[in-house]
Amino acid sequence: MATVDEAIKEVALRHGVSLGRNDPVLVVLTINEMMLKDAKEQQERLLAGFQSDLEGAMTRLGVEMTDKAERTVAAAVRAARDTLSTQAEEHARRSAALFDAAATKAADAVIQASNGVKPIAVLSFGSALVAVAAAVIAVLFAR
Repeated sequence: MATVDEAIKEVALRHGVSLGRNDPVLVVLTINEMMLKDAKEQQERLLAGFQSDLEGAMTRLGVEMTDKAERTVAAAVRAARDTLSTQAEEHARRSAALFDAAATKAADAVIQASNGVKPIAVLSFGSALVAVAAAVIAVLFAR
């Protein structure tokens, strides 16, 4: 703020008017300085309140953004887990189908192979009966 002496000098320089220290214009200067001081203090209080409100809003916004980010990440993890589970189930079904097809094919091959062995088995059994009969006859005539 300008002092009274500075104000007197400035008025003299700009306007060419000489003021005395008890000039009523200087009372207006003093009142103006007091009003400016009060207005400045009020603006500082308002600014401090605004700053506090803004900091509170930023804190709430940070908490809300953190919560939203956590929910988004959790949803993404659930979706990934569900996708992985679905893919694992599908893979298991495919593997089971392939195994079932391979087992069926192997069983069919065993059945087909055993169908070709039946006549040989019957012949072998018949040969064994003939051998037993020959042994019985040999034992009976050898006495």
